Amino acid sequence: MTRTTRNPEARRLEIVLAARGLFLNKGYDETTVQDVMTKIGIAKGTVYHYFNSKEDLLEAVIEYSVDEYVEGLRSVLNKTKGNALERMRTLVLASNIKDEQAEVIENLHRPGNVGMHARQLAVTFSRLAPLYAGVIDQGCEEKLFHTDYP
Repeated sequence: MTRTTRNPEARRLEIVLAARGLFLNKGYDETTVQDVMTKIGIAKGTVYHYFNSKEDLLEAVIEYSVDEYVEGLRSVLNKTKGNALERMRTLVLASNIKDEQAEVIENLHRPGNVGMHARQLAVTFSRLAPLYAGVIDQGCEEKLFHTDYP
């Protein structure tokens, strides 16, 4: 077998994306590290070079997925001008599940993905809170909202 050397960030991302696809389609509990290795044709040592365990790989998958989602929302929000009500409306609408996300959500709701789904929800909420708080702060400054703790 020919050894392929890749940029470490690119290799790590390749592993994360492969694992994400497998976790969503087969379920986290049914996916093995061997499945990930086979999917992208790498040695076991490569996976364990980047991740200490399957659980660490799951955390990386969740972090990547949530970061991707939140950065998309942040981008939409940063392009939105107007008062806090207009920006809040945009943020809420952009947060709605799109058709291309429906399959991912459906797979997260499978019994084998309950733990993954719960972790992903917790991380998502913690990352979304600052976006909403920023819009609420703006609304307080504009006298559209009143709260002591945005």
